Amino acid sequence: FYYPPRVTPFEAERIALEAVEETECYEEYNLHELEVEEVRTDRGDWEIEVEARGESCHTEEERGWTFKVRIDMYTGRVRRIRSDPDCGCT
Repeated sequence: FYYPPRVTPFEAERIALEAVEETECYEEYNLHELEVEEVRTDRGDWEIEVEARGESCHTEEERGWTFKVRIDMYTGRVRRIRSDPDCGCT
């Protein structure tokens, strides 16, 4: 059986952007210019890549940030969110 996803790609993009805005690094590093770069599927999940601009971990200089947000395409739940650099700047 094939069950179509309940969460559309557009809804997944919105969920991903909101998830990035809720991360500790969103305010900590003054992230802005959030933009969805890529939307793909992977075994029942949406994989959304979000690009942002913000402060560097160790200086006030601007730099790019990349987030990969994995969302369950049936429930809309965020399964995982990763950033480069890591929000803890390790």
